[in-house]
Amino acid sequence: MDKGDCFSCGRKIQKTLTSTCIYCGEPLPESQLFSEEEIKQIQKEKNARDMARAKHNDSNRADFSPYSSPESPCDFDLSW
Repeated sequence: MDKGDCFSCGRKIQKTLTSTCIYCGEPLPESQLFSEEEIKQIQKEKNARDMARAKHNDSNRADFSPYSSPESPCDFDLSW
């Protein structure tokens, strides 16, 4: 999915769903835009990364709350 470099600023065109260069904001020519199939693939890859990140974050989440276990009773009233 290499789309080359931006004709305006010369930087590499990134995997983005916009029709402008993310660096200089200039519109990209039609030949450098991603096709519908490429856009679907980019979205699929992004969704897979997001799901993996969410799963990783959930598995690493620790509960440091002092109220989360019966071994650590609460000494003050939390019913406001």
